[in-house]
Amino acid sequence: MRKLYYLFFLLMLCACEQEQLEPDIKEESKDIKNKKEKADNNKSSNNPFYKATLQVFSSNPVELMEPIYLDLTLEMNSTYPGDPNDIQSLGYQIVRNGEPFDENDGDTYLSCGVFATRCTIDAKQPGEWKIRAVVYYDNETYGWQTVYSNEEEIEIIFPDITEISADGGIQSSMTSAWSQTKQAASSSGRREMGFRIFANTESDNLQYETNLIQLGPVVNCLENGEMTLTGNSTYSSYFENGGKFYVASFHTHTPQFYCHCSPCRGTGPSGPDYSWDMPGLVYDYYGPIYAYYPLNSSAKVYDYGPSRRLRPFNY
Repeated sequence: MRKLYYLFFLLMLCACEQEQLEPDIKEESKDIKNKKEKADNNKSSNNPFYKATLQVFSSNPVELMEPIYLDLTLEMNSTYPGDPNDIQSLGYQIVRNGEPFDENDGDTYLSCGVFATRCTIDAKQPGEWKIRAVVYYDNETYGWQTVYSNEEEIEIIFPDITEISADGGIQSSMTSAWSQTKQAASSSGRREMGFRIFANTESDNLQYETNLIQLGPVVNCLENGEMTLTGNSTYSSYFENGGKFYVASFHTHTPQFYCHCSPCRGTGPSGPDYSWDMPGLVYDYYGPIYAYYPLNSSAKVYDYGPSRRLRPFNY
């Protein structure tokens, strides 16, 4: 009988302890749920507690390698109390227009610093871009919050042909190709020469460079010279690494010193030159050309086609 009594007493005690534990367990579950709900409330720029406003200060479109200034303003939404600048960290993301932001992709984040509400970046890759700030909060009042700013769009354009042709290194390369074109001409034939021009932004400065001089086919006096240029650009997946971008084409026209032409050709860009969709430069005589035109007559560089490379951006 006494054993039964003790058994009954133990069962009652366990039931009481269970009743006392249940409210704490329910409260803990509710707290976790609230934190998750708060964290999920910020999957857009409309966070219930904080507001982040991004402004981009630069010309738009912006030239390749010009600075872009980012300015981020942090505020509390409505009447919620708190310090909007008391953040855990922040970051700036940049992706091409039409592509989604990826919160876990480090390649889309700019190296601005984890507390920088102002940041300057160089326009290292041409294209149409969108930028946003991602701000992280964690405090006792509102819990963990990930706040997204508005998205700002900016277009980075290729350099103008006048800037490219004024570069000292490019001028030297064009002069060399013209000299070689004249040296290659003979009574046996003549050929055009040329190269592609690239804008390299992999360092802190915009640099122009070319690939090796390429040779067109040897033609006789009754044939027109022609030129096909090759050479690849290099694009980095990470915006701030820059790349090497194809921005213009250059070629020479051939001398007439060994040819009796009647009628003789014109000078400057030819009809086929205008069919290219890239900015172009051609080295040729001033003219007008006549039979046995002196080999070392005055010559210059002409430009043709669009003033700068347009879309697409990925070749």
